[in-house]
Amino acid sequence: ALAPLTPAETEMLVQHVLDLPAPAPRFSQRLHTQTEGNPFFVAETLRTLVDGGLLYRDEDGDWSTPWDDETVSYAELPVPANIAQSIEGRVGRLAPEVQDLLGIAAVIGRDVEFDLWLAVSEGDEETVLAAAEKVAHRGLMVEADTLLGYRFAHDTVRQVVYGGLSPVRRRRWHRRVAAALEALPPNQVEALARHYSLGQNWPEAARYALQAGTRAQAVYANRQALDYYEQADGWLAQGWVHWPAGEVARWRADLAERRGQVHSLVGEYKAAGEAFERARQTWADLNDRHGEARALNRLSFLYFIQGDYVEASRHAQRALAAVPETHSVPDLRATSLTHLGLSAWSQGRYDDALSPLQEALELFEGIGSDRHG
Repeated sequence: ALAPLTPAETEMLVQHVLDLPAPAPRFSQRLHTQTEGNPFFVAETLRTLVDGGLLYRDEDGDWSTPWDDETVSYAELPVPANIAQSIEGRVGRLAPEVQDLLGIAAVIGRDVEFDLWLAVSEGDEETVLAAAEKVAHRGLMVEADTLLGYRFAHDTVRQVVYGGLSPVRRRRWHRRVAAALEALPPNQVEALARHYSLGQNWPEAARYALQAGTRAQAVYANRQALDYYEQADGWLAQGWVHWPAGEVARWRADLAERRGQVHSLVGEYKAAGEAFERARQTWADLNDRHGEARALNRLSFLYFIQGDYVEASRHAQRALAAVPETHSVPDLRATSLTHLGLSAWSQGRYDDALSPLQEALELFEGIGSDRHG
């Protein structure tokens, strides 16, 4: 297979093929972006544009497009249908067993680690290697040493192969990919969430989406974390996860708290408040007083960081009232007292702040002693 062209090489090819007196940098850059420098796609795109009358010689004999006067980046360039037809033709000339292995690769993704490909195929190593060499010879995939495997020469190739699979086959193979990933290090929770969701195994998809969101949140990839939490909550809300109603409600309350934390971190306080309130209401409906108190503490802190000390104090008091002192968890009560004391202090009510802060300190010290023996 030919190596991808660089942007400069694409520009030179366009200039040569169209016999231009000077380079066409914007047009060439768009062409390179769209084709990823694949020489076959570059040629096919130019041919399609000419045949479709979208790339033509004007009255002065210069090459032109309908967008020359208005475009900034030639984003209007279409993807030629004959590229997909050409890919389908090349795939169709492969032996059926090689087509199946290529389909498995398309389900895995653009990048295909050989060990994973082998595990999902449930075939022998020599058969999969021979198939990989055949598809590479046809320019559909290329070896990727950094992956210890193969990569589709262009994502359009993968999309065409994937689109040719029946929905049933796609789902079954996504589940097989997920099962194989679970047995291979490292723990790729993001890929597992994706494959289980595309395989419509919603309970496992929800579990791994939660783990992926937690991992993203831990490294402050906040938008990514929100996406995973919202995906999981959406599957639960639509009834796709067939768990007992109480378990679904607990999961949704927990996910709402997590979303509230992330929204708060990025300064989206209204969304954070709505998420925490949704969690609080769900915990209350479940008669889970500790969960309700935790959500109230989160609301209290949310108001505190916005300078609304009256509401911060009110929610801290509600958190204390939610769980009787005799049944309280020390860290929950200590957090409520801290918010209550700091809210009073911030309003200049120093005498009112002293007692809750002192009790909170004693509770935190007790927690530390328990943890360290």
